Amino acid sequence: MITRIHYVASPWAADSTFDFPDQGDLLEVHYTALAPKALMQNGAEINIPVDTLEKIRNGELHAYIWGWADYNDVFFPQSARHRSEFCYELMVNGDMRAENCQFLFRPYGRYDALDEECLHEPRPYAPQGHEQIYKFMNTGDIDKVLVDGTIKVSSFKRFRDQEVD
Repeated sequence: MITRIHYVASPWAADSTFDFPDQGDLLEVHYTALAPKALMQNGAEINIPVDTLEKIRNGELHAYIWGWADYNDVFFPQSARHRSEFCYELMVNGDMRAENCQFLFRPYGRYDALDEECLHEPRPYAPQGHEQIYKFMNTGDIDKVLVDGTIKVSSFKRFRDQEVD
């Protein structure tokens, strides 16, 4: 699964012409795998300064968080690639420095869809990060991973110790 998330806080409220663009370097996407009925534990982070949150609470700024996830269905590998798009308006109720402050994420606008209802087509799958996988792999075992589909999982220390040998 490939995911991307965006955030904007501005004095204008998004209207029907806002096209929810991909901002920044399109290579900055998050790759992950998600098992059936599992929850994603390592999603993207957005850091919003307290003064911005105060302006959102006071109505001086409007904030939106939007993004997408493109993924394959492992149970039906011949099926088309899937896409989910989302957009939430961030709302702040209360003092950010107090325990009872509430951050609300209200679904917003037309950028909230699945598959063919999405505004954009899913991106094709392009595997990334193999260099990191092979970093701690004995070169004699590469065919076991690529051809046989097997991999040895162990601690970082164990693989570091093997590099010394």
